[in-house]
Amino acid sequence: MIFVPENFVVPKAFIAESYRLEILSTKFAELDYDAVMSSKARLRKVFGNATEWPKDNMSHEENMRDIKRHEQEFKSRKSFVYTVLNLSMEKCIGCVYIDPSSDLKYNCKVYLWVRDSYFGKSSKSGGKSLKTSQKVFTI
Repeated sequence: MIFVPENFVVPKAFIAESYRLEILSTKFAELDYDAVMSSKARLRKVFGNATEWPKDNMSHEENMRDIKRHEQEFKSRKSFVYTVLNLSMEKCIGCVYIDPSSDLKYNCKVYLWVRDSYFGKSSKSGGKSLKTSQKVFTI
């Protein structure tokens, strides 16, 4: 199911003060894998009991398959996944998932996760804040 109008221009990137969003693609596979595996125990709680993702022994190849699936969903406008990177694009901080909502009151549902080293930190505590006052886009 395509959930955005055909004439809607889906953003390819977004740059804020301390991070950037880029379409999750295979070029970010190594960075993504590192972030996922560094935070796997907490990530299982983010996505609920219905999933074992990410498994303790998830391979690079399994992660690559997931990324390719997300890329295809993005291209076909079925859902949108962005990787959250530091500004130098050397570290994956997490991911943002934008999916169609099954609740007719909403256009979409948004999930996100950040790696353990960023979780619960704010700029006041010396960590990197992912807050921004900028609107990414409206559907």
